[in-house]
Amino acid sequence: MPERRPRERARPHLPLAVVVHCFAADDFSATARVQRHLDRRGWHRATVVSCICSMASTDFHKSQEHLGRPGVWLDTYKPVFEGRRMYIKFTKREDGSGFVLLSFCLDGEEH
Repeated sequence: MPERRPRERARPHLPLAVVVHCFAADDFSATARVQRHLDRRGWHRATVVSCICSMASTDFHKSQEHLGRPGVWLDTYKPVFEGRRMYIKFTKREDGSGFVLLSFCLDGEEH
C-alpha cells in the first residue's frame, strides 16, 4: 500500500488576523522540541510574539494537512524577521483555544 502524502493548500487554513490576535494575547503553547530550540537560541516568548505579530499575508508559504490527524491543518509562514528568513509552523489546539507552535527557526535550520 502506498504511503499517504499530506494534502496541501496554497491558502492559509486560518486568517492571519486571528493568528496574530491569539499570539499577541499570549494564547499559544510551544511543543517541547520547539521550546528546547528557543532556549538554545536564547529566544523568548516575546521573540515569538514579535515575529508572528509582524507577519504579513505575503509571508504565507503553505497549509498542510497533518499526516496523523486528517482534517487538522498546519499553516506555515516564512517571514523575514530581524533581517533573517524564518520558518514558522503552527496549528489550532485540539480544543480550539489558541495555537500550538510546531516550528520556529531560521529557514533551512535543523531544530
